[in-house]
Amino acid sequence: PTTQEVAEMVEATVTREAFVSKYADVFKGDEKWQAVDVTNQKTYDWPTSSTYVQNPPYFQGITMETHKITNLEGAKVMAILGDMITTDHISPAGSFKDTTPAGKYLTERQVSPREFNSYGSRRGNHEVMMRGTFANIRIKNEMLDGVEGGYTLGPGVQSSSQGREHHCTSTFRPKVLNLIPEACTTVMVMLPVLLVLMSRMVPLLPL
Repeated sequence: PTTQEVAEMVEATVTREAFVSKYADVFKGDEKWQAVDVTNQKTYDWPTSSTYVQNPPYFQGITMETHKITNLEGAKVMAILGDMITTDHISPAGSFKDTTPAGKYLTERQVSPREFNSYGSRRGNHEVMMRGTFANIRIKNEMLDGVEGGYTLGPGVQSSSQGREHHCTSTFRPKVLNLIPEACTTVMVMLPVLLVLMSRMVPLLPL
């Protein structure tokens, strides 16, 4: 069709009346929407049984009072990453297997592998996403030789020649939980960002 023909069709069909009729009951929804069982509350009640959406604890216990910033002590290097690192390496959106930390988490909650869906579809559950940190199957940790995926050296291992590669979240998350259980999720979310910034900037930092 010509530009003129398209303009004439839009003028004839896209009208105020059409929008008014279509959106008059937009918040009412159809029969399926009306059939959804909900509680009589103004805010979402965060059902603990959901494996898709959970209430993240990022702001629990936060007050208006500021606290003294202290040094990080006993920190371990989890990954040395190259210049080609992307956000999809840090927090992937693809599928995952039942042998991964995220897969084990869902399996323990009676979710079958065929219903895992993807990391992207489960972004509303921080428990899944923090277990998927660095879980991209193509990420390369320069601490390991010839290994792809979200792996790092196990506790007490000094080189990859000793083997014992661990999933990044499996190796360090228990220690984080033991040290600061109320802030473990926040730490796991921030660690990837810090590591990416440090991976290639360390030589530039003053000694």
